Amino acid sequence: MLSLNKNLLFLIALTLCSTLVSGCSSEEDPGGTDPSDASNASDPSDNSDAPEPTDPSDSSEPSDSTDPSDDNDTSCSDRETFQARIQELQESFDTITNGVGEYPLGVSLPEATNGTLEITLNPHALPLVYDDHGVFAAASKLGSGRVVAFSGQDFISSGDRSTLLGVGDVDKLLTNAASWASQLEVPADASVLVANDAVASVLLSSGFTQVAVADAFLASGLWEVRDWSAENLAGKDLAVVQVNEWGTLHLDPVDIANLRAFVENGGGLIIAGSALHWSWWLSDSASDFPANLLLEGTGIRWNANDVPDLSDARSTFDPLSPPDALWCAYIAGEELDASQFARLPGVFDSALQMNRTDEVNEALTRMILETPSLPVTASSP
Repeated sequence: MLSLNKNLLFLIALTLCSTLVSGCSSEEDPGGTDPSDASNASDPSDNSDAPEPTDPSDSSEPSDSTDPSDDNDTSCSDRETFQARIQELQESFDTITNGVGEYPLGVSLPEATNGTLEITLNPHALPLVYDDHGVFAAASKLGSGRVVAFSGQDFISSGDRSTLLGVGDVDKLLTNAASWASQLEVPADASVLVANDAVASVLLSSGFTQVAVADAFLASGLWEVRDWSAENLAGKDLAVVQVNEWGTLHLDPVDIANLRAFVENGGGLIIAGSALHWSWWLSDSASDFPANLLLEGTGIRWNANDVPDLSDARSTFDPLSPPDALWCAYIAGEELDASQFARLPGVFDSALQMNRTDEVNEALTRMILETPSLPVTASSP
């Protein structure tokens, strides 16, 4: 696995080298996986009853796949600021994972409902749960508010076809995340608006007293969105948002601006969804996966991939959990394990976008030197 990750990163390095030489844009087509590639995927064009998609231009859109507001100017040479930030992130990690076991999930999902999160060089981004494939839960800040993101719909699923609620330590992780994101001295007093009854039940059973389920409307076709209007969010301390489940959209793109304003002004947000399923059935609803648009500037993005086996997913804090620490360790020549290599591509790309050119050159040099030679004959695989 480690060798595979190195070869993958070598290909990324070649792409980045081309970008450095040509100055070309790193913009990617956010449309996701071609629906025709999924044998069981429904054709969105056959859905004549679905409401007209909201114009995605009404919501905040990123200019490219890297958060432009990842404006961390601290380089690896600024050790004092660097270490202070790691300590702050560890305090947040300890709060969110208090009482959560080292392996909080311990299951393999039956269907392609979970992917990974990409973590970039944002000063507040923090992986919470991860394995050798990538990150499954992460925390960050947006304006004055706090966010916790989960990589798949199952973490806050409304049904039992494929859900992680009630599995392992997921309920504890969810309630801890709600307490941290609310920023209240007495989190149980938080006024919370949630996506479904299942999440409401978990929070109420853990001691939260003011939990309401957002109303659903436009319940036809592939859209069954919840009410995340500014009026409905007024007076709330925390929102728990499910972007989509399977091929059904629960977050209207028009509400992305409402939720961003809510968090930027101090509200808390827990959010989950399936970028892969969105790319199959809902990619005409917005210019990118709605959660990526919503969390622009937090250093967290959803990958449109499938990682069903979560049995080895762990929740531990090591000195390289913060993306800054990971990047600077790689620059310094420290050895990385497979889970750390899996988090490196997003960090690598954002360093390039932030014009940390000298560091990128050092990283590219190390990567090329450590990448095994490619086979030259069929008998030497």
